[in-house]
Amino acid sequence: MRADHFLLGYCDLRIHATHVSCFFNLCHEQRYIYLPLRDGQKDAYVFRCRLVIAHRLIAACRERGIAVEVVRRGGLPYYAYRYRRRVGLMVGGILAAFLLWLSSSVIWDIRIEGEGALQFGAMREELATCGLSVGSFIPRLDTDAVESRLLTTSQGVAWVSVNVKGTVAYVQLRPLLSPETVDSQGTTVNLVADCEGVVESVRLMAGDVVVKPGDVVRKGQLLISGVRDIREDGFSLTEARGEVWARTTHTLTVEIPLVYEKKVYTGDKNVKKTLFFFGNEIKVTKSTGIMGGSCDTIKRLETYSLFGNVALPVSMETVEELAYELQTVTLTPKEAERLAHERLGRALTMATREAILLSQHTVCQVTEEAVVLTCTYTCVENIAVALPFEAAESESVF
Repeated sequence: MRADHFLLGYCDLRIHATHVSCFFNLCHEQRYIYLPLRDGQKDAYVFRCRLVIAHRLIAACRERGIAVEVVRRGGLPYYAYRYRRRVGLMVGGILAAFLLWLSSSVIWDIRIEGEGALQFGAMREELATCGLSVGSFIPRLDTDAVESRLLTTSQGVAWVSVNVKGTVAYVQLRPLLSPETVDSQGTTVNLVADCEGVVESVRLMAGDVVVKPGDVVRKGQLLISGVRDIREDGFSLTEARGEVWARTTHTLTVEIPLVYEKKVYTGDKNVKKTLFFFGNEIKVTKSTGIMGGSCDTIKRLETYSLFGNVALPVSMETVEELAYELQTVTLTPKEAERLAHERLGRALTMATREAILLSQHTVCQVTEEAVVLTCTYTCVENIAVALPFEAAESESVF
């Protein structure tokens, strides 16, 4: 059904097949808009028009001798007129629609994500003084102004981002670290090698590089130092940041037994549904059966929204307990080898998702109990990982 027909009302008219051409001429002359639907009968057709022109169209058809019959009326105006004597029902519907619109125009929840030792309770109070709190009117909420006020008034925030999605405000914070705080903690960060490899390239963002392309590095070897040599002024501490790409070699092993146990679900299950409304839990349904033997527990959380993007404070959690039995499965060596290659392909894809795969060599070994695939692959990857350490106060400045 079209939206305008529902909002403005519609009327379905049945026209005899012998009068269809006359009906078309009438609509063309009077500029009536109609919508053909389907064959009403073997010798009739059904047309849909708006409710406001239905009476005039029927009268014009009868003046010209066109056989017309009203099949159906519908739409919001028709139902409103039909229930015109039930004023309370109409007023309640209008009030419910207004409350629904109003509830989707205010902030219902504020979710704060931050780093370090931020006091989220105190941060909510500071956000309220800056114009963001539960109940804030979304059309009048200026997130840029909230961010500017918070950076100006708060002493411990270095960066803030406020985003409104639906009726939820997402606030991301980053604490301010002063030089005095860093010196008092006496901590810095080095970048060391996560594995052995041959350095291909170095991308420096902070710190001092201690390796160069072509160097062979071992696992745990220093790559970028957080202690910078500033010559006559001594040394300074910083957080080493950068990337060190190296050619590395790794080994993956996949073993598929020829005989193993597999889960087979019996079909017995218990279901428990819990409704969360404004943080309150309401038990909706709960199975009373007793699960025997082994079972898997599956939890699903469904959230609801209005018009696709307005989040509602209503969610439904479903917990299912599925009973299963273990059955013995026997594979032939070819079946086990095919399954091993599938698992090896997935494992290799995950292992090299952030690397450049250069080559791979796979060896298959079949025993009486299992099929074993051993894959040796070479890739280029970033091997630099952060390693914080404590620095003595006397070493920071000479």
